[in-house]
Amino acid sequence: MPKGFETITTHPKSLVIEDMTEEVNYGDKVVVMDLRTGEQFEVPVESYYQHEFMAPMEKILIGKKEGTRFNLNDFEYEILKILK
Repeated sequence: MPKGFETITTHPKSLVIEDMTEEVNYGDKVVVMDLRTGEQFEVPVESYYQHEFMAPMEKILIGKKEGTRFNLNDFEYEILKILK
């Protein structure tokens, strides 16, 4: 079974699999790694009510999942962990 997936229902003729991987949301903290240097750091994502003050990286992180890679200012990062 792929990481982040869980069997939720079995039926003699079918198997239903649901994606259980969490997405980054407002108020979460996200552990991110710079893929060039290997440096890891924690990014706190502002609450929804403070979203107008969010930094560009925070805006990119919303809705992403663990393992997602993204670019910001010519640097590539990977989301290692989402802390709820």
